[in-house]
Amino acid sequence: MAEVEEKLRELVQQPDQRLRDFAYDYQALCLKWKPDMPEEEIVRRILNNTNPKVAGCLRGTVHTVTDLVKVGSMVEKDCGSAKGYWQKVHASTEGTGKRALEKRGGNKFNAVVTQPPPPQMPRAELLLVPLTICNVQGVAVVDTGSTYTLMREGLWRNLHGTSRDLIPSEDQRFVMADGTAHVALGKQRFGLDWHGRKLSVEAHVMDDRHLAFPMIIGLDFLTDAGVILDLAKRVYGLQTANGYVFHPFLLPPTRPGPWTRTVPRVHLYYAPQPGRFLPCWTSYPL
Repeated sequence: MAEVEEKLRELVQQPDQRLRDFAYDYQALCLKWKPDMPEEEIVRRILNNTNPKVAGCLRGTVHTVTDLVKVGSMVEKDCGSAKGYWQKVHASTEGTGKRALEKRGGNKFNAVVTQPPPPQMPRAELLLVPLTICNVQGVAVVDTGSTYTLMREGLWRNLHGTSRDLIPSEDQRFVMADGTAHVALGKQRFGLDWHGRKLSVEAHVMDDRHLAFPMIIGLDFLTDAGVILDLAKRVYGLQTANGYVFHPFLLPPTRPGPWTRTVPRVHLYYAPQPGRFLPCWTSYPL
């Protein structure tokens, strides 16, 4: 057993090793060493010895080895796609610069030709998707670095008013991009419409001052909904009865802004009395 313990102490995920293979190998060693080791302890040990970039996205989200492999493989694939995308961008920009230099005849005067400056990488854009909640349409930010789905208190009140109370978040703290930590005001589960799919999501509601965007979609919802992200092609896939259907992320200059009402898709004319509002549109005057 001492030999197994020593092997566990030295075992780390190799650069060319898939998370799936490493996780199951590590689990087998843990159970060989201590057959009664709790699964959460095994998950914690695996994350401590795997790719830090992937592990950072999984901590607090997965609690079983099966979930770790399922979600981790998706994150691992996204990281690989992003790396390949930037390599292609770099090669394309570099090749364009060389061809332009040769076309100007720069290669005839090697003594005075200077190398072009390093290519400027395009600024990373937000991953934006359209959503409809309670007949109110808006834009949410997809963030694979966020464990949970987050929503501003102002948007929550606009959607639900005072008709629904928040459930305590057990003092769940969230570390923002500026390094500060804040406690959620509460959480609640509700339904939404995403490209015709009716889905359920649980969101932690934050003070408006502590959240940069009205709504952030985290790994919890992406996992539950079985969403596939292809960052190289800037598309995301939603599962349907006929397989996955891919949609492009919204293009710039789209930015997350105020959520607005959608037009009812029924042939019915409705004349509201002055001062009357539909239940889900309490903050949007008709």
